[in-house]
Amino acid sequence: MSATAVAGALVALAAVVAAWLVPRRRPVARPVPGLAAAAREVPPWRNAAAIGGEHLCAAMYLGAAGLVLAHGTDVLWLPVGAAAGCALLAAFAAAPLRRSGAYSVVDFAEWRLGSRGVRHAATGCVCLVGWCYLLPQLHGAGTALHVLTGGPPWAGWTIGVAAASVLVASGGVRSITAFQAVHFWGKLAALTVPVPVLALLWHRAPAAPAPEADPPGHAGTYALVLCVALGTIGLPQVLTHYYTSGGGGAARRTAAYVTVLAGLPSVVAVLYGTLGRAREPGGPVTGAGADAEFLLLPDRTVPGTAGAVLTGLLAAGALAAFVTASCGIAVAVGGTVAQYARRRGAAAFRAAAVVVLAAPLAVMPRIGPHGAAALVTLALAVSACTLCPLLLLGIWWRGLTAPGAIAGLVIGCALAVAAGVPRPAGEDTVPAVAAAPVAAGVMVAVSLLTRRRVPRHAGRAMARLHRPDG
Repeated sequence: MSATAVAGALVALAAVVAAWLVPRRRPVARPVPGLAAAAREVPPWRNAAAIGGEHLCAAMYLGAAGLVLAHGTDVLWLPVGAAAGCALLAAFAAAPLRRSGAYSVVDFAEWRLGSRGVRHAATGCVCLVGWCYLLPQLHGAGTALHVLTGGPPWAGWTIGVAAASVLVASGGVRSITAFQAVHFWGKLAALTVPVPVLALLWHRAPAAPAPEADPPGHAGTYALVLCVALGTIGLPQVLTHYYTSGGGGAARRTAAYVTVLAGLPSVVAVLYGTLGRAREPGGPVTGAGADAEFLLLPDRTVPGTAGAVLTGLLAAGALAAFVTASCGIAVAVGGTVAQYARRRGAAAFRAAAVVVLAAPLAVMPRIGPHGAAALVTLALAVSACTLCPLLLLGIWWRGLTAPGAIAGLVIGCALAVAAGVPRPAGEDTVPAVAAAPVAAGVMVAVSLLTRRRVPRHAGRAMARLHRPDG
């Protein structure tokens, strides 16, 4: 890649760091470590933009467009499932979670069921979901750096983790919402700006007909949509933002706005996929290669410096998507780990966040040539089989018990990991999704067998979750 593209990417990344540092100019009485900053109220639109920044991560940034580029619009299940998950979250979980007064998933589990054992099991699931969700972010950082400089992917993984660690350690969660809200619009602009240029050239120059793609099986496609939707409900880095809402109504409005914002990248992904498939006579490659083909599309379509600048802009957006999403994961999972270790203060939180970011580096060389879409679906499958049924049953069923919750978390986690990485084209994905109802069934069955262990405060907890604000 030319030096122009690298320079453009560096300028965009400098804007990323500048936007992080701007909110810190405001006077702050004292730093707020861990998840305690969730008590600070954030307006719904800004909060929705921050959650949109979590959804528009490196995996979604590359994965959605790479899927359409490789397989056509028949596999546009990733953004559709994410938008459906936001709608389900708005309808069934956002407002009750805010009314609970807990500032994390594990806090909610312990408060609702009155059990430290449930907290320990939920902490393990939160860590697993966070680490699985970091894998596609690292993949995106490595792919973007390789496209820009030709360097090895591991260099992108290392540089990305180091940058995210520095940002989290310097700011913590004090400005994470404002940081992600600003960068959602920046990443969306970086993803959208090259589209009119490519579309103009596509209409001026004759393009090859789009290659025919094998239509995916309907069962696999519906299973993937359901997997992404259920997994979105249980993402810890997304749920943390809802605790900054002013009340249950504000949390529901935030989730409704997020549903709209999460659908915007899907429109851009369709445009990129259509243009890319028309410009590639032989058909683009699949898997991890499709993500690189998407980033190189402007350079191969627009001649000269303009193409290099647009490619640098796309790659910088992918790197920024990795940094913002990784910071959100580090804040949510690192705060949970620091609470589990019973260590208070900013130093414990920062150490836990750095460990959370660095842990997936040991797994990256062994994950194989999977694309960003397949890796993010693995994380969402684990979330759908563990945290999603815990939240929904804990909110809507009074009879849930601690033994039932622990059994469901363990079985769901084991089944999701055993199912492996789902196929992005919709093949052989039903086992990964079937694990979610199995885990929920285990929670219900064991709770019925241990109905005498229903918490005494369950009635008061359910009233607090569903009573109108005020």
